Amino acid sequence: MERRSLSYEVRFNAEKLNELHTELQRQKLQEEMAKDRGEIYASIIHDLNGPLTIVSDLIQLINQRIGEETSAKGQDLEQVKERMKRPAHQVTNCIEISRRFLSFLRQAPGEHSFVWVN
Repeated sequence: MERRSLSYEVRFNAEKLNELHTELQRQKLQEEMAKDRGEIYASIIHDLNGPLTIVSDLIQLINQRIGEETSAKGQDLEQVKERMKRPAHQVTNCIEISRRFLSFLRQAPGEHSFVWVN
């Protein structure tokens, strides 16, 4: 009877140990995922920072050029139009970067993804 009791206790403890091991593995996986997510967010911020800096600088440059002017005509208007293309292009870059990272984050765990490198 004592042997049976000990055998039951050993099985119970082995099951409990297995459950604890499984829980520990799950927690490690969650920590790893959180770390990876943080690295992805840092990468997104880094990738967006460049185009947004260019947009900000170009807008400041255009504002300085226009200054107190109330209207723009002829060559000045064409220069403003031409300079506005560059910030628009950089904004498009930011949108593409965002879409790329969002699609990566939404991806199923087993899927492979292709990442373009500049």
